[in-house]
Amino acid sequence: MSDVDKVQIAEEAAAQREQEAVAKKRESRANALRREPHRATATKQRAPRMLPIEQIHPGDNIRLDLPEIQELARSIREVGLLTPLLVRPWDTTPEADGKLPIGVDPDLEHFRLVAGHRRHAALLALVDADIRHFETAACEIREGLSEAEAYALMLTENIQRVALEPVQAARALRLLLDLNQDLDAGTLAKSLGLKPAWAQTHLKLLDLPQEVIDRIEAGDLSVTIADLLRKGETAGRIDRDGMIDIAEKIASGEITTAEARKQVGPPPKPNTQAPKTVSMGPDGKAIDPSDLEANGSWSASAPMHDASGEPIQRPATPLGGSSQGGEPGVLMARSTGNVDMSSAPAPVAYEDRLDAYLLGRALREWATDDYLDNLGIDRVQCEAYALALGFEERIQAIRRISSKLMDAESALVSR
Repeated sequence: MSDVDKVQIAEEAAAQREQEAVAKKRESRANALRREPHRATATKQRAPRMLPIEQIHPGDNIRLDLPEIQELARSIREVGLLTPLLVRPWDTTPEADGKLPIGVDPDLEHFRLVAGHRRHAALLALVDADIRHFETAACEIREGLSEAEAYALMLTENIQRVALEPVQAARALRLLLDLNQDLDAGTLAKSLGLKPAWAQTHLKLLDLPQEVIDRIEAGDLSVTIADLLRKGETAGRIDRDGMIDIAEKIASGEITTAEARKQVGPPPKPNTQAPKTVSMGPDGKAIDPSDLEANGSWSASAPMHDASGEPIQRPATPLGGSSQGGEPGVLMARSTGNVDMSSAPAPVAYEDRLDAYLLGRALREWATDDYLDNLGIDRVQCEAYALALGFEERIQAIRRISSKLMDAESALVSR
């Protein structure tokens, strides 16, 4: 037998093994699908039907928030409701849905919304805006659903949605623009219920080198960092080879995204403003600036007294460096720049340090330069600024940043 014959036989054997492996995998998946389900809700009686919005009631929902309703309502007005609402007949028994909502007509049929709470809220927004043709909605009625089965469907509807990959979304947007040449990216985005900035950022991904696009598709590079690389090349801070090199280093773990930002991002702006301080009252809470204007500063106002007649000393002002009684100010961890570190630090409650670290880290990593300029700080002063806030202000700031991050992530979730 010649060497050529041996090679051919080996290749045929390898191809046969590969086919057998594929067939075995396919059969394994089929067997998994043949197993009896734990809850056979798919076999429950169902009926498609157009229902008046006023006869559909949300009831409970596993999601406490319904983000991007305005954008979804605009999308539904443009292209219609693409996915029907999933409902079940309202069950008035106490252990199920209970009494009907106040003000509804008990002589009409009423339904409990099982899945599609965002779509339902968007339709209500359209009705409230007096936009015609959205008073009814396409629904699928499921009969005989138990409370457990209804919640299982809610959960499934929320967790089985797979977001479109960023580059796939960019290519789809580009195709739509090619097919609708009278539209710009912003107008097209609004017609789809998307934010124009999100659409424009994704479209610009297609201008990146193919090596960088491959990293995004592989999940090794985020859209945010990819856009930062693009801006770095546009500003002349790196060339295309440098962009590819940094993308590869991030993918391999050689550098972190924070290090990439330092290499590619714009140089920090000089800080010309003094850090803002928080005036504290005797109870340790921030004083309203209007109260200060009306009553004067702590040092100018008459001393306050407690119930026993003893004078109340001013608490330490976080960025002030000292208190009225000469005690050291609050510790400002790792702060530099315009923050005065000359006074000896006093202990800070561990819980306050945890909150300040979280807020400072979030500001340092995600806040824009303009936002930090408005606060009068630079990136190295973020944690000192967080410590300067009162407890309630600090928690509110953390929640605001968390809300913005949640909104950014929800924009990537397909509807």
